[in-house]
Amino acid sequence: IFFRFSSVAMGYGVPVAVLAPAGGVYFFSEAYVRPGMFKSNKPQFMRDTFTMSHRSKYPIPGTFVANMNLWDYVRNSVGMFFLMGNLSRPTAMGTPLTLATFFVGGTCGAFSWMMLRKHMPPVDASQWDRACFASAATAALAGASLAHPFLRLPGNVPLVAFSALWTGEAAAEEYIASSSGDPHNGVVRQQGVAGGLLLGLSLAVFLRSRASGMALVKQLKMPPPS
Repeated sequence: IFFRFSSVAMGYGVPVAVLAPAGGVYFFSEAYVRPGMFKSNKPQFMRDTFTMSHRSKYPIPGTFVANMNLWDYVRNSVGMFFLMGNLSRPTAMGTPLTLATFFVGGTCGAFSWMMLRKHMPPVDASQWDRACFASAATAALAGASLAHPFLRLPGNVPLVAFSALWTGEAAAEEYIASSSGDPHNGVVRQQGVAGGLLLGLSLAVFLRSRASGMALVKQLKMPPPS
């Protein structure tokens, strides 16, 4: 009943959106983030699956659903639910393109973070620092939502307004309110919001341009008025 109601109210991709927050792994606590874990050369499943070093050669998909604290988990889960639930409508982007945007956004966020760490490392950076990219993947959906200004949340709230507020909070968390670094042991943070957002905005521009072009073609093909 819940899935049927959700699909009617928001979109056919809502069942996926409900599962997405459940996959937003919230595992970071004192049991996992402890001094020395990032410096260890021994394989560690949680660390190697859900966090990524800036020295990695390629992004790790598990980092796209990983959160480092309870607030990140709540924020990203809410963002995933509303953005995926609306964008996956058949009248919007559809479920396949929405999921592709999510994962490509996380990939772009990861690559942007690796490039910044290589060429412009922060003052408090440590060689042991690691990152998650759930915020970057969700930011890609927030950017893509600009292509569909007609979408509304419950209460007739524009989805683009929600996207703007969500993105502002996520960016502030990454660039302003993040905790200070630990040069001796390293820290793990949400990173790559700018990279994911850029991917989403680029997709939004493409979708809007494509829609405008198709509308113009249809208009030109219309028979002249009698």
